[in-house]
Amino acid sequence: MLVHQIFWSFANKKLNEIPDFRESTRKTKKYCEENGFTYKMWDLESCENLIDEYFPHYRDLWDSFRYPIQKCDFIRYCILYNFGGIYLDCDVHPIREMKYLFDKDYFLVRWNDSYLPYNAIMGFQQGHPLLLDIMSHCEESTKEKQKMEIYEKWKGRLVFQTTGHFMIQRVLKKNKIPARDLLNIVSVWNTCKNTMVFPPNNQGLFMDGNTSAWYSAEEFKKSIKPNWQDLRK
Repeated sequence: MLVHQIFWSFANKKLNEIPDFRESTRKTKKYCEENGFTYKMWDLESCENLIDEYFPHYRDLWDSFRYPIQKCDFIRYCILYNFGGIYLDCDVHPIREMKYLFDKDYFLVRWNDSYLPYNAIMGFQQGHPLLLDIMSHCEESTKEKQKMEIYEKWKGRLVFQTTGHFMIQRVLKKNKIPARDLLNIVSVWNTCKNTMVFPPNNQGLFMDGNTSAWYSAEEFKKSIKPNWQDLRK
């Protein structure tokens, strides 16, 4: 049973210099040790090696990504396809028993107040074909949208549409996977962003700090809130 996390510097900061990342990864490592799970932290070099060894046909796509976070998004799909397991962002850690998730063919999650998938927490069995669709659609979306002038201005919109949750939403729609299949098992707490979301009936298995090392709160406000409906397209 594998638990994967990914970190490399996006803003010239080490992991230990980002408090939420430091504490959440520490808690995730401790959880894995106590429950007999194998923990793997992927750095940029190990991600590059994975692309070159197992996904050389995506090397041009990898090099074409405009922002490092697109690489971080994309490589998590490659990691899960090649090795299986559960992926967690660095500001996420388990808070309750979640071993049963490893028995699922795959799982994707949502926040309690949204039916959109998001890729901070996900799990797949090794070689799951849905990941091939996701990787393929990343390539298709990147080639299409990085040519569009509007995406030169809206960083968040480009990331979410090419490698993030709006891209995943289109893949789920294509595969006729309903939004109700997304697991409502995430608790979110970020006092800096005034974000507090809790699933009902104590279903929260993970705590998500909703902390970004690549996208400022000001960028989030400018890019997302005024254009929320547009982003669903």
